Amino acid sequence: MRAPAGPRPRSATETALRMGLDFYYQIATKAEYPRYGNCAGWCGSYSADLKFRSGEDSQQIPADAVKMQSVGTPQVTEANLAVALVLGDPAFLDIARQGGNLMLAGQSPYGGWYFEMWVGPQ
Repeated sequence: MRAPAGPRPRSATETALRMGLDFYYQIATKAEYPRYGNCAGWCGSYSADLKFRSGEDSQQIPADAVKMQSVGTPQVTEANLAVALVLGDPAFLDIARQGGNLMLAGQSPYGGWYFEMWVGPQ
């Protein structure tokens, strides 16, 4: 699924930025939770063929898991929010909202987050 198309890019920099963030949206692990709505999350790093996904510890994690630490879901969500504010593009605001929804869904009862979150059907 592709991110919704926004307004026509005004510069090569904006074009590259949109392409990069569109790619990140495509590789997001997505889920829907009744309480939080559409959610999206990311790992810290991916292999070129996207078959290997890991976090800051470089250990492979399953396809239905995301990272709640640097440089995973929080940073990608923050980047999408920044782009939404700079470009005024609601598509990036929606992606940032989905990342925020996942962080709410994965928050521990004590207010923090675990390093990983499983986003599977269970």
